[in-house]
Formats: sequence, structure tokens, C-alpha cells
Amino acid sequence: MIMGVNLYTETTDEELLESLKRGDEEAFAELMRRYKRRVFGTAYRYLGNYEDAADVAQEVFVKVYRHIGSFTAKAKLSTWIYRIVVNTSVNKLRSRKRRGEEMAESLEKLKEEGAAIPVAANVNPGPTPLDSLERKELEGLLQAKLDALPEQYRLVFILREFRQFSYEEIAEMMDVPLGTVKSRLNKARRRLRDMLAPYLVPA
Repeated sequence: MIMGVNLYTETTDEELLESLKRGDEEAFAELMRRYKRRVFGTAYRYLGNYEDAADVAQEVFVKVYRHIGSFTAKAKLSTWIYRIVVNTSVNKLRSRKRRGEEMAESLEKLKEEGAAIPVAANVNPGPTPLDSLERKELEGLLQAKLDALPEQYRLVFILREFRQFSYEEIAEMMDVPLGTVKSRLNKARRRLRDMLAPYLVPA
């Protein structure tokens, strides 16, 4: 950056990539500027939790920084980044489930041993669909219904409807056949439509 001027503002991702491969810190800062909101937003849509999404976003950019030199450009840079987002988000959700199972096992053990189980008064379970409806917050309602989708349907829907990736790009990111992407997307749309139907005002 020269005299406060961002040299990479007008560059394409392909042009930016050359500077990234040379280890240019300013180029990486520009990459983060372009993608940080989308990376976080995608992780949040999938995980439904702000802190987990923030952790994923940070981890994604660390991985991008470490591995950009080995990126072969067979796919678009954005597709490569989102594949990292997908894998990191899926791993985060699996880790969260394991932690939940371990906590449940620990609590069950305490109950069996006759120990008192303290209630955490400061735990915020997050908005329920009813809360969202009462406050007429469509965003909260949609996120609640997204959370209710099976994981594989939810991820395809997010990548297609929120990020507008092609079926082919999604298939590459998720490492599944093209037909699987289309099938999961159709099922996700049908389930969301059915879940949202009671809240929609007829035309």
C-alpha cells in the first residue's frame, strides 16, 4: 500500500493470486477484505452460532494463508476458498456434537451418582422459531428453519441460494456427484417451503 492507497482494489482474483503466491501481505489483506463477510456469513448460516462461525472464519484464512502457495488454479480461487469453508464448518459441527455428547454423558453420570446438577442461569439458548415469529423477524425465522434441515441439505442450499455458486462448483466443493447436489437442493427447497408455509401470508 502506497500513501494509503490499496494497490489491489481493482484487481481480479486471478491477478490477486499472483501476488498472494509471492507472499505479498497487502494482497492477503485485500483477499480478507473481499471474502471475510462472505466466509463468516456462510459459516454462520451453516452453524447457526456466532462464536463458532467466527472461529471457522479465522481458521479458514489461516489455512488459505498457509496453503495458497500450493493452489494450482485448476478451479477458481473463490471455489477453493469455499471448499475450505465447507470442510472447516463441517468439522466444527462434528466437534460441537462430540462436545455435546461428552457433556451429556458427564451430566448423566452425575445424575447416576446422585450429584446435584447446577443450572447455568447465564446460558442463552438463542431465539426459538416462536420468538422470531413474535418479533416478526423473518431473518431469525429463516435461520431457525435452516438449522432444522439435515446438514447435507442445509449446506447445498446455502451455497446455491445465498452464495449463487453453480451446481458444478458446489459438487466440487462438497466432493459429491452433480446429481446429488441437484437432489439435495430440491429436497432442501421442499422442506423449507413446507416448514415456512404456516408463517407465509397467502397472496
